[in-house]
Amino acid sequence: LIGSNSNATRESLELVLKTARHKKRPGPLPLPLLNVASWKTSFFSDCNSLFACVVSSDRLRGFHVAIQFWDQQTSETVVDEINMVLESWTARIALGLTATLLVYLWKINRAMSTPYPEALRISPDRWTPELVKRTFERIEKQPIDWTPYLPPKLDRRYIVVGGSGLVGGQLVIQLIARGHPPEAIRIVDFRKPGRDDMSEGPVSRVDFAQADISSESATSAAFAKPWAESVVHLPLTVFHTAAVIRPSERSPLVYDRCSRVNTAGTAHVVAAAKNAGADVLVFTSSCSVALKPVNFFNALWKQWPTDFFQVLDESDFQKPLRAHEGFFANYAKSKAEAERLVCSANSIPQDPLQKGGFRTGAIRPGNAIYGHKDDYLVGATVRMASFPTFTAPFMQNWVHGANVALAHLQYEAALLGPHAHKVAARPFLVTDGGPPPVFKDFYTLVQSLSVTPFHVQYPPPLLLLLIAHCIEAYCLLIWRVPKLQRVFPEPQMPLSMLQPASIAGSINAIINDSDARRRVEDGGLGYQAKCTTMEGLCMQLGAWNRWVRSGGEKVRSEKGVVKDVLEVGAEPVARRA
Repeated sequence: LIGSNSNATRESLELVLKTARHKKRPGPLPLPLLNVASWKTSFFSDCNSLFACVVSSDRLRGFHVAIQFWDQQTSETVVDEINMVLESWTARIALGLTATLLVYLWKINRAMSTPYPEALRISPDRWTPELVKRTFERIEKQPIDWTPYLPPKLDRRYIVVGGSGLVGGQLVIQLIARGHPPEAIRIVDFRKPGRDDMSEGPVSRVDFAQADISSESATSAAFAKPWAESVVHLPLTVFHTAAVIRPSERSPLVYDRCSRVNTAGTAHVVAAAKNAGADVLVFTSSCSVALKPVNFFNALWKQWPTDFFQVLDESDFQKPLRAHEGFFANYAKSKAEAERLVCSANSIPQDPLQKGGFRTGAIRPGNAIYGHKDDYLVGATVRMASFPTFTAPFMQNWVHGANVALAHLQYEAALLGPHAHKVAARPFLVTDGGPPPVFKDFYTLVQSLSVTPFHVQYPPPLLLLLIAHCIEAYCLLIWRVPKLQRVFPEPQMPLSMLQPASIAGSINAIINDSDARRRVEDGGLGYQAKCTTMEGLCMQLGAWNRWVRSGGEKVRSEKGVVKDVLEVGAEPVARRA
């Protein structure tokens, strides 16, 4: 642009050339050059001047020299400019992605720390120390007795598979309470009852046959064991409550850990029951059969994780069995398969009051089962001096073991009644009476009532979720490469419980037990829970306090989160429902 008559263009060119010589970042171009009208005038003037330069050899030579100088001097500057722009955009993109990730993680943590609005509409009132203390005093003065509400005694024999556990043991206690002689009841289990409420009196004289139900021969032998002459002629009912409960595992690689007892073992129980001449079999299933897995890592713009709030009913039973990944854990899938196996074995005479047939059905307790100091939920929790948790705002129905046992006896009566066809071969959900609590309500109750120290800690739930995924990834690695287990052992209880499936199983889950509460003639069980969850927990805490005062337990002093998490967990991995 040598010879240009435009002062604005000439000044701009001189500024660029000067910047190029010193390799500095240029400032903004002169304002006149940014004016569109001025720029158009300067442009045509520069074109005329350039034409004049071309027709003059001297000026042409100078023009080429100037252009050459421009190319050489500014090339490095242009490259530097491009690099600076790219670096600037890279930094901005990185900063933007980092900010987005932080917002995303904050969203997940906030959702896991916040009560779900729809759940609060179902149960808006939270437990207070004053309320639980008043309830505790009332229950201590007048404990709840399930005996008056039990169905009438039937002249039958009973085999309770898993009778050493929570629900099975409660069934044995209720059978004795309604007048059955000990010789008419048999417990089939891997171990003898260790419950203190089964250690004396008539219940302690109940027959016991040891068997691992994953073994077909052992199961058959336990069922074929001779009965006392006084009861051998009576018809036989089987209650199958045994299960392996591993809610933290969801990989098909270890599905057999649950299925060999919960599914194959149930098949062995069904076959043995038929061979022994049983005409009624009621199976203890789980409400988790209907629970869908939760996706915590869904879209950024979604406020809540996918399926973070669920209402559970029995409608899934009428649909095809979901794929493996459709269940929150291996335990749930194994129970679903066993449930269908039991119900498909149902056979009732055309006249249901006729003898014979094989009447079957399932009870789905919803959700956490409690009711004894040795249960894996309340019993294990109150033994911890320091308790880390992420579940405080989550709402779930709970159910006392005595309510679950009552439902089994009511189902048996319905299967032997005139409306058996309406109730057979299907599952029924049952739960406690009253509104469902959040886990924080439970912590309030324990802190208000327990004579042992109990401190709740609330680490960020997102942190525990990420740790859970790390533990699962580690487990998947050593499961896929078994040789690694020689050097890297599998995590033990309770650390092994901290996996994504366990967290997914703890979310907001409301139980709809309306089918079970219908009258038998309307296709229900006539079920009515005889305690609310607050009342049931007050009963359990009262029993716990009396046991501690009698010297039954020396509770550890507070040792901190990590040490407690590592030391608590004397409970075996395989438990009875």
